[in-house]
Amino acid sequence: MDASGRGWLSPKALLPAGAILSVAMLVAGVLVGWKWIADEKQDVNVVTCDPGPDCQARVPVHWHADFALFIEGEQYDFNQDEFFSTEDELVNANVHIHAPRINVVHVHRSLTTWDEFLRSIGFELTDKTTIAGQAGQPLNLKLPNGDEFREENGNTFKFMVDGVRVDGVAITEIGDLDRVLVSYGPETFEDVERDQLPQVSDEACIPSGRCLERGDPRLEDEPCSKFDTTCS
Repeated sequence: MDASGRGWLSPKALLPAGAILSVAMLVAGVLVGWKWIADEKQDVNVVTCDPGPDCQARVPVHWHADFALFIEGEQYDFNQDEFFSTEDELVNANVHIHAPRINVVHVHRSLTTWDEFLRSIGFELTDKTTIAGQAGQPLNLKLPNGDEFREENGNTFKFMVDGVRVDGVAITEIGDLDRVLVSYGPETFEDVERDQLPQVSDEACIPSGRCLERGDPRLEDEPCSKFDTTCS
């Protein structure tokens, strides 16, 4: 009862109660929304692990990306048996390459980086995206045979993703249909863009089933295409 003796509260007195009710309704709506999202996402394969830098939720995917590596003007030849995964033996279950498209990488887990792929076949790349590169360590590429290349004597690293210049690619997540170029040598970015970028293949769309007019992996019996249910 208010001061006048009437048996109801004034509009001003009702404001706090209305605000509390609104907040309660908002919280209830959010909780319902979260439950709906959880129900919708309940079939996602989430990896559980102990907290730490290696604990990540990596869901199954099936992506393909083109890549090329040039060293002092020469394109590196990945047509070597030790780099290939086969249906009987996978070099890395998350990311790998297969014959015949030796410059197309197959990705089977989200959050897979170029560093993970390169290390799986014996390469080590330090660029400005890595912790070592950010700490001022010289950019460096180490090949499986032990040869190393650093930025010295006028030789520099150049990186491009989908035709765009970037500082590095090591910890970059491999995306579906990406075209990635890593170049080391005396060339300028303009040289690389003009002479090397056009040589990066654009065949990832074939095993992805995006450009069947250019080739049907089902007819070619290519392993690990979108249509191959036996590929990990």
